[in-house]
Amino acid sequence: MNKEMPLGVKIISILVIISVFVEGIYGGWAAIRSLSDNSFSFIQLFSSSVGVFIIILSFLISLPFIIISIFLWKGKNWARILLIILLTLTIIWDIYSLFKGGIYSIIEIILVIIIIYYLMKKDIKEKFS
Repeated sequence: MNKEMPLGVKIISILVIISVFVEGIYGGWAAIRSLSDNSFSFIQLFSSSVGVFIIILSFLISLPFIIISIFLWKGKNWARILLIILLTLTIIWDIYSLFKGGIYSIIEIILVIIIIYYLMKKDIKEKFS
């Protein structure tokens, strides 16, 4: 039985994959800048072997999110549950960041709560096998 996934689930899957790539590149750049004299440009990140290594490492760490997103799109309930757990951990991290001055964490907290609420709705849960 092949159930059509709701558009919202597909959008969440795509957004998670996009955020993994953006955070992987930004995380690599931030890591290099913290290791260097802070004058390391974004372009230099891709032209240095250390920069490429850190980007690859960031993507490998993010690989579970990519796998979860793919299986979320396919309607696997375990992927929905794992994403909810990881998003809950994200909220905890964002609350910590908020107390350290990360005011933009409020936006992420709100978005993550909306996504969790959506994934927990009865009609959405019924679409997963």
